[in-house]
Amino acid sequence: MVKKTNKISDSEWEVMEVLWDDSPIPSSAIIERLQPQTDWKPKTIHTLISRLVKKGVVGVEKNTTRYLYYPLLSKEECRLTETETFLEKVYNGSVSMLVANFIKQDRLSQQEINELKKLLDDDTEGEAREDNSKDQNGHVVYEGHDDCKGADRHDECEGHKGHDELGGN
Repeated sequence: MVKKTNKISDSEWEVMEVLWDDSPIPSSAIIERLQPQTDWKPKTIHTLISRLVKKGVVGVEKNTTRYLYYPLLSKEECRLTETETFLEKVYNGSVSMLVANFIKQDRLSQQEINELKKLLDDDTEGEAREDNSKDQNGHVVYEGHDDCKGADRHDECEGHKGHDELGGN
């Protein structure tokens, strides 16, 4: 996984997209793919590639005539890091707040809501997640927070304001 200090910028992400599609490839091929859609100068693209190499996200194979670049991390690894960073920054790590925001803004179709329900049903199958436990009233108590035990609903707990946006425990 990408370290927080190795966060990939939007411009670097575009370079990574090229490398995930086709690698190892020389910088000339990366430039050829990116220039028409970005209007970046070759020097800019070389700078982005160098930054990715320094961050340990892109590797270099020193061929006899040229350097070939390839991703050291999968798209899924980078996507996961970006998602975690966004979730922490914008929603204080709360997935339920993120989903609630999309629902409130009518950003999810009924099909997407059904898919989310199925994912949740398949993932939990009626059990508390392994990092959560329930109190005697069936309220989910998140690790590190005992405040929920006295609340009628866990969204009334100061440590969990907003977690119940979807009508859960």
